Amino acid sequence: MGGSKVVLFQRIEAQNPPGGLQFAIHHGFEDRPEIIDAIGWAYVVPVTRHRIKNAVHKDGHGGIGQRFLARTQPSLEAQLCNLADEVAYNAHDIDDGVRSGLISVAQLEQVALFGGHLRQTLQRHPHLGDASQGRRLLYETIRQMLSAQVHDIIAGSLRALTQAAPASVQAVRLAPPLVCFGDAMAAQSAELKQFLLRNLYRHAQVMETTRQARRIVTELFSVYQQAPTEMQAHYAQRATQAPHATAAARVVADYIAGMTDRFASREHVRLTGLQLLVGVA
Repeated sequence: MGGSKVVLFQRIEAQNPPGGLQFAIHHGFEDRPEIIDAIGWAYVVPVTRHRIKNAVHKDGHGGIGQRFLARTQPSLEAQLCNLADEVAYNAHDIDDGVRSGLISVAQLEQVALFGGHLRQTLQRHPHLGDASQGRRLLYETIRQMLSAQVHDIIAGSLRALTQAAPASVQAVRLAPPLVCFGDAMAAQSAELKQFLLRNLYRHAQVMETTRQARRIVTELFSVYQQAPTEMQAHYAQRATQAPHATAAARVVADYIAGMTDRFASREHVRLTGLQLLVGVA
């Protein structure tokens, strides 16, 4: 369910902002300004826009800082990665949501992008509507939906590139998005994302899990700051030898950022005695 991104954003929130954007900049997102953009404006709620801009200004990476503030486009490769991620995550989240019981095929049928392909799938393969077929109808619908989006991106991007005819990387950055859906598919994709936001990402069960995950990361950060020797030896040494509190906090943030969900949950149980996420540890 887009889990890696969600957990990343939660971790950024938990590590004593305004350090969140610096976390993103220094953990491999220099060439992905669209991710920095998403982190800054949509997910790191405690960090104000002013503080985000200051963080970018203070960062030594002049390129990403300038692109972020100027709101220009990333490279064509990054645009393609961004859109491919969106398509893949939406499909995965539909599957994940239905399998978990948080959303239903009946609900999804009301969303144009999914519902249209569901009906086409049933017309071509009516036997898939039988309950004995399990989730084959869902899988085939998702497959058809993915194929349609891929073909639309190819057609939409060709139109945009032909119209803009960029002659340089700078021209790409100054143009509107050039790897893109056509207008109709863009509207259907936006509708699907809104559906997933309302019905899956903000589902009561998901929100409770998010709250518990945020608590785990926040409490780990606090414990490690107060007792850095609880971290693995390499990080403990870096933290205890840090020249000032901010540098030590940076080490703690780095340590937590490298954790899997399972390891973070186990560490939290070890350090606090509390099991907050059932089935993770």
